[in-house]
Amino acid sequence: YDYSNAEYDYMNQPYYTLAKTSKVAVITEPYYDPTSGMNMSSCSMPIIDEAGTFLGCVTVDIELGTIQNMVDSIKIGEGGSAILVGATGVYLGGVESELVENYGKITEDSNESLAKAGKIIMADVDGMTTYVKDGNTYHLYYSTLSELGWKLMIQIPQTELNQPVSLLLVKLIIVC
Repeated sequence: YDYSNAEYDYMNQPYYTLAKTSKVAVITEPYYDPTSGMNMSSCSMPIIDEAGTFLGCVTVDIELGTIQNMVDSIKIGEGGSAILVGATGVYLGGVESELVENYGKITEDSNESLAKAGKIIMADVDGMTTYVKDGNTYHLYYSTLSELGWKLMIQIPQTELNQPVSLLLVKLIIVC
């Protein structure tokens, strides 16, 4: 009953207002739910009668810890990994847990190079950009999850991308 009292005012919550203006299922941006004590997103499907009148919505809450763990476990090569951000650039996984817990945004990251790359990523559907961290250049390949607007990125160090070419060059020099 914590969600159905006057103080909670569910009709003005994002999951309800988004569903009210949609004809398909919608997912909210991440938020902290004080009742459950978890970071989550809500998926809401509007209930519309035959006349097209909005009657309410069916809602499922998604605890984001599972998604965060999945993204955190993705490893590409030796030093590559994945990053997931919401439709507004809020970190959902692949970064330090404090950034996820405090709703840090890629476009406001303390690393100015990554924040600049984040602005490019948020303005585009998919592509590739780079950023510099601790003197190393990283390539960021990104794509938008169309139904959610979330961005999934794969990052890999430039040195790791160059490694096969460097090894081939050494072998060619030895052969010559």
